[in-house]
Amino acid sequence: MQSKRLEYRKFDYDDFDDLTEIMSNPNVCEYIPGDPSYSKEVIEKWLNHFIRTYNDEHGTRLFAILEQGKSKVIGYGGIGYVKEFDQMEIMYVLNESVWGKG
Repeated sequence: MQSKRLEYRKFDYDDFDDLTEIMSNPNVCEYIPGDPSYSKEVIEKWLNHFIRTYNDEHGTRLFAILEQGKSKVIGYGGIGYVKEFDQMEIMYVLNESVWGKG
């Protein structure tokens, strides 16, 4: 799937380094629940969660976001099930390197 400037695809295990760059940044983590930055162990769990729950019984669809024609993941977004609230939530996180680009 794609938009004018971005591509959206399922996560895979090769996305770990890009996701680590995003989720270990305290400036990014300020806007997501949890710690001020995530350890590699926690990021690995999130990546496994993104892969495992894609198209689950709740309808979760969390995509890796990339700039068109590039292979680096710059964020994630979509709709995901939040167990604590028993409801779906729109989620998105972008790498600080792409903030302010519209």
